[in-house]
Amino acid sequence: NAAGATNCATGKFFNLRRFTLSRFEEPLDSRGGQLPYWFEHSLLAFVRRPDLARLENHGLGELVGVSHSKNHWGDEIQSQFLSEPTKAWLRLSWRHYLSWFSKAEYELSKSNSVEMINSWLLNAEQNWQMLEDSNVLLDEPRNNGAWIRPWRQALIEYQREYSI
Repeated sequence: NAAGATNCATGKFFNLRRFTLSRFEEPLDSRGGQLPYWFEHSLLAFVRRPDLARLENHGLGELVGVSHSKNHWGDEIQSQFLSEPTKAWLRLSWRHYLSWFSKAEYELSKSNSVEMINSWLLNAEQNWQMLEDSNVLLDEPRNNGAWIRPWRQALIEYQREYSI
């Protein structure tokens, strides 16, 4: 809506329709496969399980389960982490992301979507900077929030071009 789009789509829905065992189990070796991620609104990023623990261990647990990332599936994941820490959570991670996406899309369909996106991006950039300043590095080297600044720049250019 903010950029004139009238519909959003996420490719994850069609992945949920594939019911092979590899879709629901963690890979047993390093030859690829599906990996579970938590989508965190406060960082606008996919985060691996060790990174969720890393944030908690560094006193940054308040960054997890923020806004639309706080949903039924996130609660299921957190509960499973406590009760069955080795059980695969891939199917839950997809549902968690889809729930976030659905809630985010609904929020963005409102009239103040540009301001909301601006706020989300600014907050995510500040949170990534806080991680950097605290010397908290996530497992994947490129999972560092580097995409946030270009998104903010694009939104600023869009607002300037369309006088929003």
